[in-house]
Amino acid sequence: MARPLLLSASLFAALAVALCVGPSAFGQEYAIGPRDVLGISVWGQADLSRDYTVDPDGFIPFPLIGRVKAVGSNPKELAAQLTELLGKDYLVNPQVIVWVKEYLSQ
Repeated sequence: MARPLLLSASLFAALAVALCVGPSAFGQEYAIGPRDVLGISVWGQADLSRDYTVDPDGFIPFPLIGRVKAVGSNPKELAAQLTELLGKDYLVNPQVIVWVKEYLSQ
């Protein structure tokens, strides 16, 4: 019987840092644009962890908190914003990772 893979909080944090580093242009992080597809993972919240497409207005529809502006932010900044919004009223100490899965705005 195979055992499920369990990630410790510290391993999850290290993975978060590694994913947020991502591609850069001339030393600056990628700015999210309309139509980009973002992978978002919220530790322990499978219902919130999935792909989100940035709409033409620059927002992503996110469960619990509604539309969140993504355009102009880099993945690290968006993760911090989602962490703050989810921690405000919904989750205790949320751990959020954001990465760009498809660069469709460029």
